[in-house]
Amino acid sequence: PGDPLIYRVSEEINYNNGNHDRFALSGFPLAPSLQEHIPSIDAYCRISYSGSPVLAWLDEESFSVDNFHYVDTNFLEFFEYPVIYGNPKTALNKPEKAVIDKETALRLFQKENALGESLRVGSRNFVISAVIDTKAINSHLDPHILIPNTNYPNATVEAYNRDWTRMANYTYIRFMQQPDM
Repeated sequence: PGDPLIYRVSEEINYNNGNHDRFALSGFPLAPSLQEHIPSIDAYCRISYSGSPVLAWLDEESFSVDNFHYVDTNFLEFFEYPVIYGNPKTALNKPEKAVIDKETALRLFQKENALGESLRVGSRNFVISAVIDTKAINSHLDPHILIPNTNYPNATVEAYNRDWTRMANYTYIRFMQQPDM
């Protein structure tokens, strides 16, 4: 992100044998815990990458789509992707909403303005609530479909919140003012 108050969290694991590993990923419960214990953190955003393509269904036709991400609902507040269609403030505020990039909109719906169109991923139906231009900014993320992580089943969230070692999220934190580092 271009905002100087936003940082990506990384983790380092030190092993008993003296070796260590560094990761750009972190566990699901880390971000809320950091915000709880560090008062100068204003907000956080977690991004979980699917790791492999997903099948998106339009009626009975399927499309393989890579770069599918579960995200916190404030994703578009953290990242400066231009929103071509839709309202960035409400684009991810309900579990059934999805944001797609304009290339995916063209591929699936044969038009950029795919607002209101429906697609199915797994057993869940989603309505396109925003279309973004992912090519307009330089980022390690190149999302094609974003859905709120509120779609995780409760049992999954409970399991993720118990397991600090399951490093499956990019975690970003935003400070209220420039921290002393």
